[in-house]
Amino acid sequence: MNSVLVLLPYLLMQAPLAAVQVEFRLIDPESRQGLAGVPVRLVLGQTPGWQAPNAGHRFVTDANGEARFTADGLVDRRWRMAPYAMTGLSRPRRSDHMLVAAELEQVVPAAGGETNRYQWLHTLDIDCDSATECSSSGITAVYTRDAQGGFTRQGQSAGGGLKMPELGGLVLNGPGYRIESVSLSPEPEQKGWRLKLTLLRNPPPVRH
Repeated sequence: MNSVLVLLPYLLMQAPLAAVQVEFRLIDPESRQGLAGVPVRLVLGQTPGWQAPNAGHRFVTDANGEARFTADGLVDRRWRMAPYAMTGLSRPRRSDHMLVAAELEQVVPAAGGETNRYQWLHTLDIDCDSATECSSSGITAVYTRDAQGGFTRQGQSAGGGLKMPELGGLVLNGPGYRIESVSLSPEPEQKGWRLKLTLLRNPPPVRH
């Protein structure tokens, strides 16, 4: 069968890229202060090649732990199961969806009081039922590099913790980052979107 015909349904369903105005902040959970001078890479949407090491937009947080920029992103439409009123049941609901991937440094304590530093890609899903109603999955997966440099090797859940390939059998007590707040809304005048994302950097995880 002609390969173009096989790809045609996918191409017809693929949403176009749009300009996304990003307001990002990284904070310390105890002091609630912004973390300055932190290198970050954000990928906005599950586009082809989103796990490549150079995908997305790189930046460094300012003195307040913030960054503002505009970059291309992909917002698609998907079905998901959502709670229905107070019935305890769920029903399918279609939402605007964006997968966000953040490459961030992870500090892991090592034997002898030393620390090891790794670059890992953290993913989260944002679903919006309206311009003011958004929810997030939290950090859904953490990836490390493969032999070609792409972030395709996924960490595994183990005993309530996180087991990463380069740590051997060691298990961390979870991802090193979590979501403080997130929103995704359309910007009709710019024919794009606005993403507001605040992440907290947890203390170095416990090894067990």
